[in-house]
Amino acid sequence: MRASEFLIEGQIGRLIVGPPNNQQLIVVGNHAMDQTIDRMVLPSDVDRVLKKLHTVSDKISQIETGHKFWVYDPELDVALGFRSVQPGVKYKLNTVVGDRPYDGVTPVVVVNETILSEASARKVLQYIKRTHGQGFDIDRSVLTHKNWELKSVPVSTLKLDTEEPDPYGRVNWIDPGRLADTDIDYIRQYPIVVDSNGWIIDGNHRATKARDLGLRTIQAWVPAN
Repeated sequence: MRASEFLIEGQIGRLIVGPPNNQQLIVVGNHAMDQTIDRMVLPSDVDRVLKKLHTVSDKISQIETGHKFWVYDPELDVALGFRSVQPGVKYKLNTVVGDRPYDGVTPVVVVNETILSEASARKVLQYIKRTHGQGFDIDRSVLTHKNWELKSVPVSTLKLDTEEPDPYGRVNWIDPGRLADTDIDYIRQYPIVVDSNGWIIDGNHRATKARDLGLRTIQAWVPAN
């Protein structure tokens, strides 16, 4: 039985996902079923994330028995919370969230890392608000440019540690703890957002860490010509 049929029918039990040579047994808990309904997450989206588990099987198989982890799909903006029952074979689905994982402690495995090379201003703004949250006038800084494109940008062209006044009226402060927690995988998974002059709209910590790691370029959303 497919995962979407399993969830839509409201059955609690087990399902097998993944291709024949790389399958996982998923035990769906009552709580996860209730959250799918209460949080208005489409069962078909849960289905799509479950079907991508095999693409990150090398990562989730390293989660020790009894430990929890998130699987997050940034395209769908859906996160599934699991507990490892038998690493590489069996997992229990405990939590369903129509948003990014929220506890900040449990390991997060990201699926569907491929991002479109072009996007509208609204799409880029949605992306920023998922990773950045609230703060300065993000809307104005993004919506003034109708279309955006994903490019590999030289780190040396970014406004890092500059004495120039910030055009968005911000005081850019780098949190040492957050900087330490930013790793190469996170930098690769979440492109920064930069305006036409090299000012970073979203991703100062990622850009700073990329520079500190000696990276020459970084993936960034920039206004399209």
